[in-house]
Amino acid sequence: MRIWPEPDLPVLPGRGPGLRLYDSADRQIRPTAPGATATMYVCGITPYDATHLGHAATYLAFDLINRVWRDNGHRVHYVQKGVGHYGVFNGSRFRSEIVPRINDFMISAMTNKKPALTIAHSAAE
Repeated sequence: MRIWPEPDLPVLPGRGPGLRLYDSADRQIRPTAPGATATMYVCGITPYDATHLGHAATYLAFDLINRVWRDNGHRVHYVQKGVGHYGVFNGSRFRSEIVPRINDFMISAMTNKKPALTIAHSAAE
């Protein structure tokens, strides 16, 4: 597991509006109610291709949620899985030898690009 340092985010005066998200179960926009500590688990990149703008969009979307909650005075416990699913590959040699190499490559490729996005990293990955 990779642990990221606490992000250095600017402190702004006042509080922004609370976060509201679309609830697909009842098709309404509802306020979030995270309590003192908001928790967020995000799936990681899917390693069947090189990193691309879609990966950045995921990081940025959850970065915005993270920042809105922090701006509203919540602590945020944000964990992100290193990589996503592996499609149809399921052999034991693939899982034990190939998957770790793909994981290392994909995480390294995306991690090297994160600073350019200026996002707040997850607490653990």
